[in-house]
Amino acid sequence: MTQFDQTAYDVSRDPLYAELKRHIVEMTGLAYYLDKDIELASHIEHRLETRQISECGSYLEMLLGQSSGPAELDALIASLTNGETFFFRHQELFDALAGQVIPELIDRNRSRRQLRIWSAGCANGAEPYSLSILLEREFGPQLVGWDITIVGTDINRDFLLQGERGEFSEWSLRSIGDDLQASCFRRSDQIWTIDDAYRRGVQFRYHNLVQHPFPALIDEPSAFDLILCRNVMIYFAPPIIRRLVGQFHDCLVPGGWFAVGPAEPNVDLFRAFETVNAAGAVLYRRRQRPAVANTASSQAAPAGALPATPLVEPGPRLRARLPRDQAQLSAMAHCRSMLAPAAARREPASTFQQTLANAQLKLNLGQSEAAADCCQRLMAAERLNPLVHFYDALVAEHRGRHGETERALRRAIYLDRDFVLAHYHLGLVLLRKQDVRGAQRSFRNVLALLERREAAEMFPDADGLTVGALRDLTDMQLEVLQCT
Repeated sequence: MTQFDQTAYDVSRDPLYAELKRHIVEMTGLAYYLDKDIELASHIEHRLETRQISECGSYLEMLLGQSSGPAELDALIASLTNGETFFFRHQELFDALAGQVIPELIDRNRSRRQLRIWSAGCANGAEPYSLSILLEREFGPQLVGWDITIVGTDINRDFLLQGERGEFSEWSLRSIGDDLQASCFRRSDQIWTIDDAYRRGVQFRYHNLVQHPFPALIDEPSAFDLILCRNVMIYFAPPIIRRLVGQFHDCLVPGGWFAVGPAEPNVDLFRAFETVNAAGAVLYRRRQRPAVANTASSQAAPAGALPATPLVEPGPRLRARLPRDQAQLSAMAHCRSMLAPAAARREPASTFQQTLANAQLKLNLGQSEAAADCCQRLMAAERLNPLVHFYDALVAEHRGRHGETERALRRAIYLDRDFVLAHYHLGLVLLRKQDVRGAQRSFRNVLALLERREAAEMFPDADGLTVGALRDLTDMQLEVLQCT
């Protein structure tokens, strides 16, 4: 068969269809399609016709290719995922956020004047922007001078680019009144563009919940006050859902809130959370004190054990973990010593590692002042260690001191020109301050540093973070910049 002929070819009867299907589900986590061969075959047939490929084996080979695979997987994901969403979807949830969750977060965060929200599986951005509108219109006077971050992530790049543009059809605005439309959007023909006042603090990131590690996102430390992941996990298999719920739990500060779709509550899955019933909505809150057993997480530590500090070459993976025992501490300290310049290693490795682990823990619990104290001790001991300046940047970012963040990252890069994560974070900082050329330069530096490394290569002890995953994230940032 030299040309694709849809009338003569049944994808689901291809000898390699089962293998192709298995690969797609493994890469996307979309177990929803495991028993829906008609729907999946239809999407695959469309991609075969588009790419002029005659059978499943050649298409699988394309998906596995380092040059062609990522772009084609993105196109397939765009076909497989449902972008049906609209502003203020499930109004009862937004009523609960306005009536209970946001007022509690404002009261609790009043001293540090920060609010961090993650919309996971944000589709075209209607949910992050709904949150921004809610905060500005209902709580604007109370949040003057606050550092507010709303991060929207999705696996579908087309959705993210639409969200970055802030452009929506009237159908996406169908649940809000004419007055709100007129005050929050600008209309041009059939396109409604959200006003700049509601774009401030809203950021979009490419993130595959199944493939990319968290907590926390490689470009966002954890310590979120509120996470929404609605109508996303219904597509995944139960073991993946259980793991994701545990990871979301770990991304929240103690007392932080988690919202799922109205059809997703599950007593067993959310046992580690405190369940809070509101009118027409169910929310979950991370306990102020740890539960006896975190059954939601597939990576829970043994009773009595403290979790281990992870590493990301050459800097940290952004997750708070403490060493389980002295033997593990020594091994990690050895790894860390291999990453720091020899001239900078003056403090005993165990002392350095313990202080670093404590900084990670405080940072991810939202205790930025305590994390800053740890960084000051690290700086006094090892001022020439780029890792210390990298952590200093993370702490400054959490404290809302963005100028200090940029200066600390530049110091880290000055001390280690090959510090990949420092280049990546600097790109994010420059993107936020609308320095497009500077951000592009930083992200291109990341790609150049990763160019000769294999996509499957994993960063040490980073929960599966690969060179390929970091490339994906960086590529997405460059795509966003093209829309700026």
